[in-house]
Amino acid sequence: MIITRITLENYKQYRGEQTYQIGEDATIGVIGANGVGKTTIFEAIEWCLYKPSTIKNTDIRPRGSGGEVRVAVQLTTQSGNDVYEVERVLKRSTTQATVYKLNELGGGDPLVQGTREVTDYISTRLIGLGHAAFVATFFTRQKELGFFSNLGASDRRREVGKLLGFETIKQAQAIIAEDRTKARHDADTLQRRYDAQTSDRNLDQELVEISAIISGCIKHVAVAGNSVTAAERHLTDTEASNQVLQAQRDSDTALAAELRDHQSRRTSATERRDTINQDLARLDQQEEERTGLALLAAKLTELAERRTALESERGKFQRKQHAQKEITRLDSAIADRILELRTIVDNVAPDAGSRDWVWLNDDAIAPVQAIERLLSVVTAVDVPGAERHCGSMRQARTAADKVDQEQSRLDIYHKTRGTLQNQVASLTVEGDPGQLQRQAQARLNELREKASASNAEIKALTAQQDRSHLLIERLRLQHFEETCPTCGRPFNDDEANEVIATMREAVAQKNESIRSIRQAVKATSDEVEVASREMETLRQREKALDEVRTRIANSTEHIERQKADVQRLRTTLESALRELSLTNPPTGDEVEAADRELSRRRNIHQAIQPLQMTRRSIQDASQHHQQAEQELALLADVTWDPEQLRSVVKEHDAASRAVSAIEQIDRQLARRPQLQHDLDATTVIIASCKKAVAELQGQRDALGFDPAALQSSNEALKLARTQDREARDHLHAAEQTKRESEYRLESLRKEQRQIAELAKEADARRREHDELNLMYSEFSEFDRFVAQHVSPVLSDTTSDIVANMTDGRYDRVTFDEDYGIEVFDQSDEGFPLETFSGGERDAISLAARLALSRMIGQQAANPPGFLVLDEVFGSLDADRRERVLTLLGQQSTEYFRQMFIISHIDDVQQSPVFDTIWQVEEGSDGSSRVISSDSVLSDALNDT
Repeated sequence: MIITRITLENYKQYRGEQTYQIGEDATIGVIGANGVGKTTIFEAIEWCLYKPSTIKNTDIRPRGSGGEVRVAVQLTTQSGNDVYEVERVLKRSTTQATVYKLNELGGGDPLVQGTREVTDYISTRLIGLGHAAFVATFFTRQKELGFFSNLGASDRRREVGKLLGFETIKQAQAIIAEDRTKARHDADTLQRRYDAQTSDRNLDQELVEISAIISGCIKHVAVAGNSVTAAERHLTDTEASNQVLQAQRDSDTALAAELRDHQSRRTSATERRDTINQDLARLDQQEEERTGLALLAAKLTELAERRTALESERGKFQRKQHAQKEITRLDSAIADRILELRTIVDNVAPDAGSRDWVWLNDDAIAPVQAIERLLSVVTAVDVPGAERHCGSMRQARTAADKVDQEQSRLDIYHKTRGTLQNQVASLTVEGDPGQLQRQAQARLNELREKASASNAEIKALTAQQDRSHLLIERLRLQHFEETCPTCGRPFNDDEANEVIATMREAVAQKNESIRSIRQAVKATSDEVEVASREMETLRQREKALDEVRTRIANSTEHIERQKADVQRLRTTLESALRELSLTNPPTGDEVEAADRELSRRRNIHQAIQPLQMTRRSIQDASQHHQQAEQELALLADVTWDPEQLRSVVKEHDAASRAVSAIEQIDRQLARRPQLQHDLDATTVIIASCKKAVAELQGQRDALGFDPAALQSSNEALKLARTQDREARDHLHAAEQTKRESEYRLESLRKEQRQIAELAKEADARRREHDELNLMYSEFSEFDRFVAQHVSPVLSDTTSDIVANMTDGRYDRVTFDEDYGIEVFDQSDEGFPLETFSGGERDAISLAARLALSRMIGQQAANPPGFLVLDEVFGSLDADRRERVLTLLGQQSTEYFRQMFIISHIDDVQQSPVFDTIWQVEEGSDGSSRVISSDSVLSDALNDT
């Protein structure tokens, strides 16, 4: 299987949808800065195909994005006849997966759907490799090269076993070990439980005792049952008497409630009757008011017509006044604009330089024509030409100043360099400080060695003195167990005194020697101090000399750069002078004169906008003035009396209010029949309620309910219920004791059975432990068995790759049972992998890793035809990298049709072996994208 297309949508830093087409036979370089997402592309392929538990859903969604995550991988068989697409989508909290088989038009129906189902289909049918084996074939990382060189035998065997897919066997062995330990632990626990439950107990005796207790409990239950029967009969009689009194109370309560209801209805009806009488009296009063309002309402139509006519006259009069005010305002505005125009002319007049820029007497009468004349003067002024001339003058003046300034700085540099050279001569006048320092150091070392030897001699003499003093003291105190150091026998008195005298004389001589040596050490120390000060002086002189020489060396670059700056500025000055047609730089006064001319022209040119605005204002005002005069002529005969309008408006408003009041009164009078009807109905209700109240009161008196009798009955009922509850409690307690005794009897019988089962189960778990122990021992030999069968095939494949990598220098590689590597040259001399340099070791490890990928891939139903190498060139030199890359190009054709090489090394990125380069870049928003470019290096080499 090969990959022909990848689509990423919102996967980690790849935001939005991005699709990459891949050639069927291609070597692709994946380059970019660290952290931009090169490896993430291939992690997305792994997630899409297998969704491993190591890639968490919470880790793949981009930060700040709530959209769906989607990865689609298009796979083609090696023959190219069948094309499949695997798509996996992460929604908010669920994952969906589908496998499609595509037709010639690019469409297709789903073959498999479901997250787990798709993973199983890929593992068993589409590719035929489980996740671990697929990653071992598909992906090779830098750290995996260390399996063969940096790990111990056990760790190496375990890691290579993982790549070969034998981790399941190791896991099974670990499970067996856990089960074996658990079986042994269970057997021991069961035995301890059996011993604990059978020691110091007589279960048969316990069964006899509990049976006697159950017989007594049965008698107690019968007595308690008779007591409950008597209590129930008494409670039934008491409840019947109480129910009679409860019914009498309920009847009395119902009569009282009905009595209160009729009394309440009578009160409400009385209040309603009084309210209706008040409303009828108010209607009589409103009927009298209506007669007077009708006379005023009759004038409403006549007053409305008069009001409309007067308001129309008022509108015409207001328009006339507005036209008069507008004419006055426009006359004033035109006069102001003419005054502004006169001010503009006067302000610019000294700088205008034109006979047409003057205020004429007729300009106030025809201001628009005057503005046209002035604008012709302004537009004739050449401001850009003046700006260019002024800028060239300033540039020439500035360049001249900078030439003088930088030339002065260059002179200072030359002078400083001469001073530094004099300092070098002064510091080396007595000789080279470095050579003098080495001589002084040799002298200082000699003095220190001499002082060290003297101190060692003093220390040795002092130790001898200490031993002599100790011996003298012991001899003086008559410790005759001391032996003579010469003959080895004990001292007597005379011999002791003689030895003491001799040793004291020797001690005195050694004291003198020590004093003499210490004086010599003191003199040597003084010389060391003098030599040290001389050394420090020489160090400071050498340091100063180095600094001066460094400054001289650095000054060369500064002086040359300054010369170039001076020459560049002179060239700029000459160019500016040629543009101005000058032979010498302009003076400051000439530059100021050019600035004044530019200012004068700008001042004139700035009058354009004020003139145009004034012209527009005068033209608009004149047009509005003409319109206002026409309006005023139409309204010349209009007059208006405000007092008459106010009088008519007042009468009209009063008539309108009278009409509204009449309408309101008529609506109120229409209610009279209903109010009279309500009054009659209310009178009937009051009479009915009085009669019902009298009847209900008589019925309550006849019932004769006594609350005290009910209270006594309630207390008797409460006592009867208490007695019944106590009798039942006694019965329940007796039955509970009986049940507990019966449960205890059953528990003892069950415990007998469990103890027998414990012994049986303990024996079974011990037999299980022995069987698991045998299985674990057999599994322990599995690693070596696998290595013995895999190593020959792995050795042959690795040997071919290493021979190509090393141009035949090393032509054979072998693996031991722990996958340790030994490399043989053409003379058949073997070298362990650890003896090679770092780059050679990684190259051989890479060959072994590629051989593993081939072996693992061949296990698949449809072997993967693609391989990813992630930063595997870090320790290789340039020549070996080129050779390995060339070999990888051959591998991509022979074994892996597609190879992706991730690297940040420059010469790897520029290798001609790549058909395509994927440049991974990170945008300003943190998202990544891939820029693909086909390699044309091979074509260029062929053309050459």
